Amino acid sequence: ALPIYYVKFNTSSWTECTSPSITTSLNASTMPWKLIRNSDGTFTFDKITWSDRLVGDDVTAPVPSFIGSTIADVFFYRDRLGFISNEHVIFSRTGKFFTFFPKSVTALRDDDPIDVSITSTKVAALKYAVSFNTSLLLFSEQSQFTLSARDVLTPKSVNINPTTEYALSNLCKPVGAGQDIYFAINRGSYSSIKEYYVQPMTYTFDATDITAHCPKYVPSNIFKLATSTVEDCLFALSRNERNALYVYKYYWGDATTKLQSSWSKWVFDANDIILNVEVIDTLLYLTVQRADGIFLESID
Repeated sequence: ALPIYYVKFNTSSWTECTSPSITTSLNASTMPWKLIRNSDGTFTFDKITWSDRLVGDDVTAPVPSFIGSTIADVFFYRDRLGFISNEHVIFSRTGKFFTFFPKSVTALRDDDPIDVSITSTKVAALKYAVSFNTSLLLFSEQSQFTLSARDVLTPKSVNINPTTEYALSNLCKPVGAGQDIYFAINRGSYSSIKEYYVQPMTYTFDATDITAHCPKYVPSNIFKLATSTVEDCLFALSRNERNALYVYKYYWGDATTKLQSSWSKWVFDANDIILNVEVIDTLLYLTVQRADGIFLESID
């Protein structure tokens, strides 16, 4: 059967519209919110105005697949806002970050929203998305996938392929550093940190355990990783030791020879609780909770 298009007459011409009595808007209260920095240095936390569905019906312009499900991760990729929900990856229209409905249903356009699911023989609810080389790396708790496209990311060119099957701690989002990605795996009372990369010449994906030489040093339940490509450092926070910051220092002699691969830790006062860390340029910023309040601090 041919699809049904809905139109309405506006003064002198017919224009596309939605089917009568159809839901046209997204619930801003249960969608992601925005944090805005104001000119006076204060911040405003507010809802986002999401674009309504202006054409079609539930068949020709269906609601995004994250409706009725949990959004696991939010990211930007190739000038699109992206969400992960269950086994689906959902992108906004190109350059229209808050628009998840097509402009028209009479033809599929290159800038239309994208809603695609992974293909796997296993149950693989996606957790995280990280930009990696020229593709997007997707993580579930047991598998990794790559989302790629030709020169332009469009509904027709998008492609998802399985790559590797490594376990992943769902407490901690993987982080990129140059051409590598780091992620944590719980291994009993301790953590294994993997360095994920593309093998030269073969262009296949692989991962090295950078805690193999000290398997009982980094505690389990890593909940945050941060990297500094300027200082060649990786920082890790564990729920098991809230006053310590674990530091991985590495140095590459060339593209295939790592001359340094060392772990150490910085220990703060016993009652300190490190809530978060981020790296900006050569400064490490820490959010630390103490008895007299929460503090934002930096380490050069």
